[in-house]
Amino acid sequence: MQAAQLFHRFFGSLYGGVTDAQLRQYLFVVGFSGMGLILIPVLGTLYIIEGIYWLALINSLMLAGIVGNLVFLHKTRRINASENIVLAVLFIVLMKGVFASIDQTGPYWFALFPAAAFFIKGVKTGGVLVSLMVLLLFAFAAAQHANWLMTDHSTTALIFLGFSLLTLGSILGVSRAILADAEERLSKRSAELSREVLERHSVEAMLRKTEEQMRFMAHRDPLTGLPNRALGFDRLEQTLLYAERHRIGAAVILLDIDDFGLLNRQHGYETGDKVLKAVSQRLQKRLRRCDTVARAGIDEFMIIFSDADVGTALAKLKIGLQEALKDPFEVDGHSFDLTASIGAAAFPEDGDLPEILIEAADNRLFTNQQQRAQEKTTPSNIPANTPSPVGAERMRYATGSLDVG
Repeated sequence: MQAAQLFHRFFGSLYGGVTDAQLRQYLFVVGFSGMGLILIPVLGTLYIIEGIYWLALINSLMLAGIVGNLVFLHKTRRINASENIVLAVLFIVLMKGVFASIDQTGPYWFALFPAAAFFIKGVKTGGVLVSLMVLLLFAFAAAQHANWLMTDHSTTALIFLGFSLLTLGSILGVSRAILADAEERLSKRSAELSREVLERHSVEAMLRKTEEQMRFMAHRDPLTGLPNRALGFDRLEQTLLYAERHRIGAAVILLDIDDFGLLNRQHGYETGDKVLKAVSQRLQKRLRRCDTVARAGIDEFMIIFSDADVGTALAKLKIGLQEALKDPFEVDGHSFDLTASIGAAAFPEDGDLPEILIEAADNRLFTNQQQRAQEKTTPSNIPANTPSPVGAERMRYATGSLDVG
């Protein structure tokens, strides 16, 4: 397994990545070429010693062909053309062994042909090539028996060589077919596993996304995208810890939009939701990045901040809230002039725990709402028992008392 991985890395670095089938092709081409680079010079030397210069010349040409083929393979990556050249050179070597075998080892080299044919070209093409080689040997035997040509081997030897080649080719062909079937099944299984892995990754990604959405929904208001009351409480707790550690002040403000229930009844909840989103956007623009605005109720917002001079910061925030709600809200063709009541509580004057500060701010919010309800007057030209429609007139913005002590 490690050897296969090393081969993959080696040939991948040379040829830009190879599959298993391509790896086998490259191995045989390079392997047979390497064997040729060793044996052909040896045989060429023997031919020169024996004085057979024309065979030495053929060997030189084959050697040049092998070197050129390796260069061709490296530059073009055309493995199919390169393996055909290897088979052609091997065929020439075998034919030399039939007609000019000076060491009588020619027949043994025929064992290489079925291996090269089947493992380089596959079962079908390899089978055809081996069959043609067997028929060629039988044809040589018949021609020699008829005295039409003369080889370096007897007719019986050629026939025996043909049958031996046929037997070896059959064995290698069956082996190659079994290997091909195993590779195909392995490839299908690998594809199935890849699909399963992709599906699993897809499901895991969906689960992570769902988990993130659920986590977001658990801590965020789905309408405005602001932190919900639970996350706002946690932010307040963290702000108090920070303020205590750095010995600065902190505060929480509860802001409640006046008569929002009337707006919902007169214009519908969809319009009311759009107004709430617009309010939340304006509030966020009036705050610092380190401050927090959370939706604490249907029409109630919680504003949390820390500052070295919390009194001055509250006064500035009051002006910011006035500016945020001063301009009308244009929604669904209606213009809404909103007012709001607030209640504030500061650390450490009103307490050092989130629940204590929220309770103090809520009490002041309620007191502010009660005071403003008592101060509200009805215009003389409208009966006292007639409710004023939301958005019909510009209502005065009143923040109530910001007394935190």
